[in-house]
Amino acid sequence: MFNSKYLSHNNIDASCKINFENKKKNFKDSSIGKGVTIMPNVIIYKGNKIGSNCFIGHNTIIRENNIIKNDVKIGSNVEIAFNVKIGKNSKIHSNCFICEHAIIGNNVFIAPNVTFLNSKYPNRMESKKKLKAPIIENNVVIGGGATLLPGVTIRSGSIIGGGTVVTKNVPKNTIFYEKKIFAMKKND
Repeated sequence: MFNSKYLSHNNIDASCKINFENKKKNFKDSSIGKGVTIMPNVIIYKGNKIGSNCFIGHNTIIRENNIIKNDVKIGSNVEIAFNVKIGKNSKIHSNCFICEHAIIGNNVFIAPNVTFLNSKYPNRMESKKKLKAPIIENNVVIGGGATLLPGVTIRSGSIIGGGTVVTKNVPKNTIFYEKKIFAMKKND
């Protein structure tokens, strides 16, 4: 499964699986730019385009048909689903899930444990036909543990606070956070 043609100009651990094949789909081999570091136990399916000087952390899965531009850093235990576009110089920290069809602009910072969702009603008959992924424009910061609901757009220069559930579009250059009010009651 490991393809040695990528080794001449990259630092790729031998435990990685590159061009992992989904038998139901027919994709070309993935292309990987120069200066890429891929840590142990990464699985990269066929059909991906990965730019130069990227870093992909331990145990990450990159499904089919994604475009990852130059200088992107992806942490450990990240899953990038199908047909995702990630702009140059973006950083996705550990334990994130990026749903299929998501678009991430240039210079985006995504903290750990962020979840992108693309289906309002998952696992229903027609849900696959109605997917609408989040769109993240350039120069956005998303705090740890945030959840982005289907179809939201976060405009350029915005900051999303940690733990926020983004349910609507966020205007350009906005700080958006969820203010949680906790009620405490003595348990008798």
